[in-house]
Amino acid sequence: MADEPNKPNRPIRPRQGAPGRKRRVVIEGGGNRPQNKWQQARDRRDAPKREPQPVVAPTGPVTVPSGVTVRDFSQALGVGAAQLIKIMMGLGNMIQITQSLSDEEVELIAAELQREVTIKHAADEEELPEVFEDAEADLAPRPPVVTIMGHVDHGKTSLLDAIRETAVVATEAGGITQHIGAYQVDVNGRKVTFLDTPGHEAFTAMRARGAKVTDIAVLVVAADDSVMPQTKESISHARAADVPIVVAVNKVDLPDANPDRVKSDLAAEGLQPEDWGGTTQFSLVSAKEKQNLDDLLERILLVADAELELTANPNVEASGPIVESRLDVGRGPVATMLVQRGTLRVGDAIVAGDAHGKVRALYDYRGEKVKDAPPGTPVEILGFDTP
Repeated sequence: MADEPNKPNRPIRPRQGAPGRKRRVVIEGGGNRPQNKWQQARDRRDAPKREPQPVVAPTGPVTVPSGVTVRDFSQALGVGAAQLIKIMMGLGNMIQITQSLSDEEVELIAAELQREVTIKHAADEEELPEVFEDAEADLAPRPPVVTIMGHVDHGKTSLLDAIRETAVVATEAGGITQHIGAYQVDVNGRKVTFLDTPGHEAFTAMRARGAKVTDIAVLVVAADDSVMPQTKESISHARAADVPIVVAVNKVDLPDANPDRVKSDLAAEGLQPEDWGGTTQFSLVSAKEKQNLDDLLERILLVADAELELTANPNVEASGPIVESRLDVGRGPVATMLVQRGTLRVGDAIVAGDAHGKVRALYDYRGEKVKDAPPGTPVEILGFDTP
């Protein structure tokens, strides 16, 4: 082929893709080539070292809720939980990281760390209620609002059921009241409004809310069980709301009932019985046998007349707390309101938080339609846009 005329003398390249041949690609520069691990180690060693940033210990004031746990308190302070546990051990108190701290323990830790700590209680978060000033001539007596409180299974709902003689207990699942209901009873021609607050410990917040809208707290204590943890919680809620307490010692019909032990235990909590020289009204009752219920109701009215001035202006726009709301399948949003001032009527415009509407219908605690609700009356409202 080299002897043929007019043919260039050049090597013949194999066609691309010929079997047995591999193309070699050369990349200019070594920027993308992985370095040897020893070279990487030398580069890291020779690189200028970063100076560690100094950690500034937090020193400012902090705010924690009452009953804060050790873990949450340590995070709020910016110190390790182990340091808080060590401080409490030094003070002779063994605590765990998930344990709630009392207000005194929080203050002790704050003093040891020289930190300013503010303890926020649930009552502090509530807005102050609006205060109305009515002329003396416009005021009229209103029924007292009573909350039944106490330890679980001490017979709160059974007692309320015995007082108003209805079958609410049989219709509530598991024997535990699942919502705050409001009811009225007649006592010698006078009405008394009862709020039935849940007794289970999971509803502590609801029970606290119930105590803030009441005039008198009935503390139910089983005669065979005496003072229990939720009994003390209920006493604390009533005192925080500045509500007088009437004690109902329930289950006195049981063979192992010991009312004197209940009186002694409650006296240790600051509730001195009247027959022991104190000021607290005690009534020995049996919800199951419906014993001595009249005495309890008379003592409630006695406290209402002696310690409270229960009046309200019925001739103004209605106002009061919503104690329950739910979405009824057939009727839509339903709210239970306790009218504290004024008179609520069908057709009135209503506002509660973000919900608003117009009263389409009012129902009393028996489920009967009513046209209006005066002060001290619990009533179910239909007409809100949302529950």
